[in-house]
Amino acid sequence: MAYIEDRERKDGSVTYYVPWIDPDTKQRMWQKMDSKDSANLLLTVLKAHANNIDSALESVKAHYRGVYTVSRMIENHISLLMVGGYTIRRYRGMLRCHIEDGSGPWTPPRSSTKTLSPGSKACRPKAWRPSRSPTSTA
Repeated sequence: MAYIEDRERKDGSVTYYVPWIDPDTKQRMWQKMDSKDSANLLLTVLKAHANNIDSALESVKAHYRGVYTVSRMIENHISLLMVGGYTIRRYRGMLRCHIEDGSGPWTPPRSSTKTLSPGSKACRPKAWRPSRSPTSTA
């Protein structure tokens, strides 16, 4: 049966060991983890596969073999950031509104030049005109 052992290091931090007995070789095996979440994930996968590390590894590989999209990559990056909760919420909101699902949850209404504000008319692209600066001839 697999379980988690907490061992304190000399510097005061904690290492998590996940020991189990391999059903094929009957040998005691273990894996050292730095985080409790990683140790819990290994423990869950080992218990689901009756402590068979080979089938557990294949299951994890199959799980993470899925499509890795840009939005998934950005979400993984955001979850690794060490900033405040407000910043994380704001970044996830930006991801949801600007990258995921095309244009996001809000679809802007169609507008014409009559409904544009006077300031936005100045932002429209203008036709290209050649410059009137004299060219130097050598």
